[in-house]
Amino acid sequence: MALVWDDSLSIGDGEIDHDHKILLELANRILSAAQLNAEKEALAILIGEYIDYTAIHFSHEECLMMRLDYPNKDEHIAAHSAFFERLCILISAFKRNEVGARNKMTALFATYTFNHIVTFDRDLADWCHQHHPHEGIGGRRKGDAVG
Repeated sequence: MALVWDDSLSIGDGEIDHDHKILLELANRILSAAQLNAEKEALAILIGEYIDYTAIHFSHEECLMMRLDYPNKDEHIAAHSAFFERLCILISAFKRNEVGARNKMTALFATYTFNHIVTFDRDLADWCHQHHPHEGIGGRRKGDAVG
């Protein structure tokens, strides 16, 4: 099952949309490796890349929410934290070779990545477009050149 980017997933911010495309690509690489029964070490490297990039992405979103005083920022940030907590539990189980841990972990990457974009990030985008209509969601005025 591949996660496919299309414009319906766009939240209207170039940086965040770019992050989402990369996260979907990384999640797909993990899913593919898991389906091909990749060695544990190879899968661990891909998972590390996903985690590192997710941390960067969450930082982008959290800075945006703070700067624009997004009213649902606490709930959104809590969802970020809950994801990392769940992931840490599954990674520990994966390292201990617990039965089913690999499948649960890879399913989490797929479902979380997609669901977070279409729920929390969509709500953030809708709020930004309603309350900051003269800015791109990332805080650049519409029409400004992106560096």
